[in-house]
Amino acid sequence: MKPIPKAWENVPEKITVDWANLAAAQKPIESLHPARRIRETAGRLALAIARGMFVLTVAVIPWRYRFTLLGRPPPPLFLLLEKEERAHRRQRFCAKTGTAPAATLIFIHSGSGGSAPNLTAEQFATLAQGLSVGRPAAFVVGCGPREEFKADTLAALLAPLPHAVYRSDRGIVDYAQHIAFADLFISGSTGPLHIAGALDVPTAAFYTRRRSATPLRWQTLNSPERRLAFTPPDDAEETDMSRVDIAAAATQISKRFLR
Repeated sequence: MKPIPKAWENVPEKITVDWANLAAAQKPIESLHPARRIRETAGRLALAIARGMFVLTVAVIPWRYRFTLLGRPPPPLFLLLEKEERAHRRQRFCAKTGTAPAATLIFIHSGSGGSAPNLTAEQFATLAQGLSVGRPAAFVVGCGPREEFKADTLAALLAPLPHAVYRSDRGIVDYAQHIAFADLFISGSTGPLHIAGALDVPTAAFYTRRRSATPLRWQTLNSPERRLAFTPPDDAEETDMSRVDIAAAATQISKRFLR
């Protein structure tokens, strides 16, 4: 097994400082006048601190946060699936499920994300009705293992609308490859939601207002203009998802993503 390199060994050569030679060029502190010795000791201490901060900032702190320290917004971190591969998978999926290829594909994941509650099947169905007005939309209800009942319940409520059910029985990679060709992904705070964000797919997410599960804490990675978040109103219980205004959410989602 290869030895783990020290953090500063990964610093690009062009910005590496030759600290050893710099220190060697300085006179021994013992040879200095006492007053000068104090100033020199303070200066070298400051240099050591600067060196530590340099290594911490350049080599230890994750690169995304260095931009924050420099006062610049960090570039987005996206998973990538080639455009041709996305188009091929979308075409194959539409052919398999009888979905119109030209339709706006809206994925809905109705499963829950651990302790974070999600909307009910009835709420998702109402939202889908609002999003389908005036446009050729098709809905894909996604589900993972042990979430089939929720998906089937929602699919039954979507019966008047074009829809299909995608059962993720080939692992998370296959699910991610399906999410990649979605035009919009809707979910509570779940793993698939964050995969959609990492793929820079537009997302509409529903969160509680509980401090440990807010949009601020669990915001997706996609571009700011490609994400929306909804929570219960301030006068509702933090986790009362039944108080989310579905009609207002449908209007806002349509204006942002489905023009």
